[in-house]
Amino acid sequence: MKTTLLALLALAFMAPSFAGAATEKKTKPAAATAGAKSRPHGDAAPATAKTKVRTKDKDKARTTAAKADKKAGAGTTTRKKTGPKPAPKPAPKPGHESAGSGKTKIKPKPAPTPPDPTPKADEPQNDDPSPESTPDEPKIFVHTSPVSLEEGVKGLDAEGRLRFQVFLDRNAFVPGKVDGQTGEFSLKAARRWISAEEGRTAAALFEAAQAMEGETTILFEVPAEALNFVGPMPATLEEKAAAKGLSYTSLAEYVAERFHTDEATLARLNPELKTGAINPGDSVRVPNVTPFKIEAPRIESSTAARLAGASIQILHEEHVLEVRRGGVLMAAFPITVGGKPEHVRTGLWKVESITANPSFMWDDEMLKNGRQGDKQYLLPPGPNNPVGVIWMALQPVSGPVAHIGIHGTSDPAHIGRNQSSGCIRLANWDVVRLARLIGPGTKVMWKSQFMPENTLIAKAP
Repeated sequence: MKTTLLALLALAFMAPSFAGAATEKKTKPAAATAGAKSRPHGDAAPATAKTKVRTKDKDKARTTAAKADKKAGAGTTTRKKTGPKPAPKPAPKPGHESAGSGKTKIKPKPAPTPPDPTPKADEPQNDDPSPESTPDEPKIFVHTSPVSLEEGVKGLDAEGRLRFQVFLDRNAFVPGKVDGQTGEFSLKAARRWISAEEGRTAAALFEAAQAMEGETTILFEVPAEALNFVGPMPATLEEKAAAKGLSYTSLAEYVAERFHTDEATLARLNPELKTGAINPGDSVRVPNVTPFKIEAPRIESSTAARLAGASIQILHEEHVLEVRRGGVLMAAFPITVGGKPEHVRTGLWKVESITANPSFMWDDEMLKNGRQGDKQYLLPPGPNNPVGVIWMALQPVSGPVAHIGIHGTSDPAHIGRNQSSGCIRLANWDVVRLARLIGPGTKVMWKSQFMPENTLIAKAP
């Protein structure tokens, strides 16, 4: 019995040693696995439990190391739960690398990358606009820096362009049809207005147009008597010759020519009005120019020019007719001229006679080849007569009789943009004004291209 008790006591004292050995064998691989899983990617390997000790006695070193291993292994389970993990060696700093000799080699730092001038999508933008991104200024008449007349005209808005044309037309420097499209003839008229008086500038022109009395457009009520000048247009020369007159084909044509414009402009100014169906009593918005009155185009008979000392200069290449007195430019009108070399005249000519509401002898051979043909048609008066409402016969001062003249037209929209058979055509509203400035005996000359002066806008003071 005593022997059995002693044996059990001996086993009880030995149990902790066996349990510790079993625990050590099980926890060593677990600790190694845990260390491998917890190593950060890219960091240096963590320090091991084994430590090399420099000593002259190698056997003592081995014994010390074995003891250290045993102590570290036995304590692994405790550190897993409560102790901090071994600190890893610091990773190499950027710009450094390990050399084979164990020394540290410093790599040169790369040059800094220059900043990208292009702003990123999420970056705040500069509130101050650059000169390139500055919004367009409001369109105005007067500019404050030297700029060409062409650039000044381009700076006008739609209202400004129409007003610019109305001003020139009122002052007898005619821009062509008044339609708000400031093109070739508007610029030619503007240059001549500037050159007509010493000291004028383009700035003065824009200021004068802006200060012009009255509105740019007005409302015109179509009178009942307008119907007296409207009728169907015969289709053939025979039918035209047999008609009582060659009238306007519609009230829209009547209104357009009266106010120096075309039917397309009337439609643009009156979007709510059907221009093809205008009736007496309708109010139509029109350019505010001096109206051409088809009911009163007659010119008083006279042997002298209305503008004493006036002369006519025809600039064939520019398609412009000028009226001058004593070298001073008084008026300018767009014209259509002949397209053949023989249509460019030279020498001194004169106005032989002026006829209002003319009939016209249509001779196809004469119009095409300058010779009298076998068949003629006497076409009656009217705004749609081929020579319009005025005929001014021209003759050279010395030389053979010519068969040409200055006259109106049935197609004012194309003045300056088509060719005649040798005569000089003007819009009906212009040929009436011309006839009131000159008279029989007025001298007519052909000259070279007009050379404008003072076309720059002066600097602001």
